[in-house]
Amino acid sequence: MNNTKYKEEVDIIFNILEEELSVKKVNIVSKSRKAELIEARKIFCKICKNNLLKITLSEIGGFIGKKDHSSVHNALKSHNSLYGSDVKYTKNFNSVNYKFLSNDLIQLKIRNTIKELKSKKINLTKKIENKIIKLKDVLEYENKKQKKIGLLFGEFDPIDNGDLIVANIALNRFKFDEIWFVVKNNTNNKYELEKKQRLDLIKHSTIDNPFFKTYNSNLENEKQDDTFSIFDKTRQKYSHKFSLILNYEDALLLINESLTHLSMADNIYFFNKKENSLKNKAYDLKLKYALFQKINLPLSINMKSDVIKKILSNYENLESLRYILPNECIYMIEKKGFYKKSIKV
Repeated sequence: MNNTKYKEEVDIIFNILEEELSVKKVNIVSKSRKAELIEARKIFCKICKNNLLKITLSEIGGFIGKKDHSSVHNALKSHNSLYGSDVKYTKNFNSVNYKFLSNDLIQLKIRNTIKELKSKKINLTKKIENKIIKLKDVLEYENKKQKKIGLLFGEFDPIDNGDLIVANIALNRFKFDEIWFVVKNNTNNKYELEKKQRLDLIKHSTIDNPFFKTYNSNLENEKQDDTFSIFDKTRQKYSHKFSLILNYEDALLLINESLTHLSMADNIYFFNKKENSLKNKAYDLKLKYALFQKINLPLSINMKSDVIKKILSNYENLESLRYILPNECIYMIEKKGFYKKSIKV
């Protein structure tokens, strides 16, 4: 048994136990059955188990008087019974555990462990992505049969969970076989990523859903809102039945298009992430009059793009974007340094 592997951490725990509980290490590792020593051993076992990666119960027991595996197991079981129900024990555990986690050396080791785990995550993610991509490629044989496809247009700068909610509702409510995310070009946006980079973010954010696909129209000289040029090329390339899925602003722009253009699509759906104001209700009526179908959302899911990009550009408090952006999207943005620039005041 290698008792030197966790020596630094173990010494810190013993020092804190001596300070907080007024018990000596020599007594903790003894065979004494005094109540305060039994309590200290339980706390020691639980902190080791919680914080020392890959440590075994036998290794923990080796530090407290060569206790065996079953003794440590019983100590952990007793801790679970006492913690939260016994006020004194809970208070003592919390004080020792807090000081341990606040220790400078432990903080450094935690940060290094996080870096190591992130590195492992990158490698594991690549392996998983490659396997999923291969599985998606296997499914492509179905391209020979006609599918019902929803083309979800957007700037996706970056894609957020609101976009995924829209796609998922459309997929299930209107019985699409697949939703394809189509990135629009918009040269007016100061913080916009290149189209290829946005496509990359979508790919990683939707990789766990076989019914979501990233679609690159690859149009030369593609204009900002040239929705029908993208749609027409897609329709000519594939034999599927295509519908357009647009935010209400883009849908309003299409109302004046010719009937020939509109009839090219199987259906045109629109959605509105913003609150249901009187103004938006008027837009709804106008679009429904033009025979566009509305995708009703369960709640307002408007993620303010400017606010999101401001956080991303400064790389401040990225954690606040959890549950707003997909986790893999945040991971890729941080990994590749997307949006990282200073905002000029």
